[in-house]
Amino acid sequence: MDRTAKINQIIDKRKPLSQKITQVETNLRNLTDELYQLEEHRHQLLSKIDDSATQEKLRNPDFSQFQHDISENLGALSKLRERFSRDTLNIGVVGRMRQGKSRLLQTLSGLTNDEIPSLPGEACTAVRSTVYHHDGETYARVIFHSQHSFLKEVIHPYFRQLELGAAPTTLDEFARPLPNSLTGATNKAMYDHLKNYHQNLSRYRSLLKESSEVIQINKTEIPQYVTQNQNGYFYHLAVKEVKIYSCFRNPDVGKIALVDVPGLGDTKLGDEELMLQTIGQEVDIILFVRRPDPMGDQWQKDDTDLYDIANQVVKDLPQRAFLLINNISDDVQQSDLCLTFKDRIEKKSEPSALNESMEFVHCEIADCSSYEESSQVLEIVLDYLTNKINEMDEKYTEIYQVRLQELQGLIQVELQKALKCFGQERIDSSVLSRFLPLFNKAYKEMTTSLDKLLKDLRDKREQEDNSFKNKLEEVLSICRTDTGLPDLKQIENKKAGLGGYKIAYPDYLNKIRANLSQHFLSLDEGLKLSMKEVKTQVADIFVKYLGPLTDVRQEKLIEAIANLIPEELIYQQPSKIKFGFQMLAEFELSYRGLVQHRIRQQLDILMPDESTAFPLSGEPSAKEILDILRVAHAKVVYNCEDTLEDILSEPSQAAFAIVEEFNDRIFRADGVEDEWQTFLEQNKSLIWLEFQQIEANRKLQKEWLELLEKVSQCNQPQLIQFLNV
Repeated sequence: MDRTAKINQIIDKRKPLSQKITQVETNLRNLTDELYQLEEHRHQLLSKIDDSATQEKLRNPDFSQFQHDISENLGALSKLRERFSRDTLNIGVVGRMRQGKSRLLQTLSGLTNDEIPSLPGEACTAVRSTVYHHDGETYARVIFHSQHSFLKEVIHPYFRQLELGAAPTTLDEFARPLPNSLTGATNKAMYDHLKNYHQNLSRYRSLLKESSEVIQINKTEIPQYVTQNQNGYFYHLAVKEVKIYSCFRNPDVGKIALVDVPGLGDTKLGDEELMLQTIGQEVDIILFVRRPDPMGDQWQKDDTDLYDIANQVVKDLPQRAFLLINNISDDVQQSDLCLTFKDRIEKKSEPSALNESMEFVHCEIADCSSYEESSQVLEIVLDYLTNKINEMDEKYTEIYQVRLQELQGLIQVELQKALKCFGQERIDSSVLSRFLPLFNKAYKEMTTSLDKLLKDLRDKREQEDNSFKNKLEEVLSICRTDTGLPDLKQIENKKAGLGGYKIAYPDYLNKIRANLSQHFLSLDEGLKLSMKEVKTQVADIFVKYLGPLTDVRQEKLIEAIANLIPEELIYQQPSKIKFGFQMLAEFELSYRGLVQHRIRQQLDILMPDESTAFPLSGEPSAKEILDILRVAHAKVVYNCEDTLEDILSEPSQAAFAIVEEFNDRIFRADGVEDEWQTFLEQNKSLIWLEFQQIEANRKLQKEWLELLEKVSQCNQPQLIQFLNV
């Protein structure tokens, strides 16, 4: 398999791993959210729990550190995902300013000073550039800062470092005059960089949009966006990154990209952060470029600092770092100096803190401006890359997978500790020992009170019901005063209108009968009042213990209790006490059921077609009709009174019967005491004040355990697994 095919295979192998990492990132964010909720709830519990032992236990578990650890791992995984989702293998070319790295990139890619500036003087490369091997015409994609990222990543570091006060939050604020209270040459150099951004804002401001924009440009336009202080262009100040697509001089390199980072060692802020970001996310192999000064040189602290910066984000840097010592002269003395540099790295001759800490896969001396020598270095790097990258990827990802597994285990241990914060057995034991005596007392009081009421109703069941009797007397009085009888003139008019007395008479019978029956309908109110009074008496028995469950009182409490009792209090058995309360709540005495048929029998006297009706004489008159109507009306009222006086005790009998049936259903039936115990236990915190705090603690415990379970579900090993280790 040739190198191009190998590179393609490596890239294809990385993609599924990138997808797995994406899912793990999502799972870790979910875990972070649940840990945050748990930690917030823990702090709330400390102020709510009254038990000192529980409080002390709740102070021990601390999940905030795990949130920090997960955040760090998410940052690392993000870089890992970015690396494995790329369509190229990337070689990062790193070096301090004026070491020859830009020249090396030119030599390998075939680009010029226009696209990758490498000119005498200060650093010329203004932005991070990545050069991709691409068959076809050279072009570039320019990625601009958004207004927000420009201020945050470019401008704010200067305000912090130079202590210039509040940093601008908008471009308009940045356009205002800069504060100027500086001391020291370094600060002045930094301030000059900031002034460059400030004074030329109008020349590049139009490129900074609300969101980052990307444009594609041809080869001739590239210098406008990558070169600083060249031909009056300032577009580079708004550029975040440039991706250049060019055909490398060696077209057989495959899907390779060379990543250039602006030179370090300048007072321009942000380069170190840019380097960390680039190396951490964008490169697979790092090629350090170092040019010994022909006037005399040795390894400097700046060299080790540069290496250490890279080592911050690439944990296996010694397995990924190459060193190119740039020999730009045929001078023997210069060549000897390069060999000395190489020897001090490879053989650790003359070891010192400045060179022995730096380790490289390979060290090579080459002229960065020579295509042959530079290509030879690239060949060495590419051969190593294609042969070792899979192994390095596995080792590198294994570090993060093991780290996640260790974190998952630590969280699980802490969760197990957190499960014991509340003493479940202690709470249950305390509740049971207090509840049973209270239940027994309540049950005895309710049964005794209902038996007492039942005895009273039994003693009175043959007595007249006062509510019904009073209503009957009221109705009879109305019947006698509101008779509906006509006067003589009305009878005469009716006779004239209908065509005779014999036609008018039946009409008046119907009207008087209807008027009377209407009055008797209101007896229904008396019957309902009778039952309301009885239900209220029953409700008063339960208001002490069941009243706290609802705001409803008097007779409506019975129905409210019926609705509160569950369908089942004993497993798979319909509740007997619920049925009892429903039965009593629904029971009513009604006029239609108890009285109506008795009244209708007496009203037959006023039925024109009935034989019981009073007949008219052969020659009737208005006076005769009026007299007959008066007699008939009085007789009906008397008969109704006589009939109903015989049933005045029936509401008392019905009250006793329904309450006795109610008592059988809720207190005498088999298994009802168990139902009562279950029902009162379920509502004990509402019924008895002493259980309120216990129940509040139990509720808090339940919430705590539910949150722990949510965290545990998000902390399952398979959810953080992207590599089989």
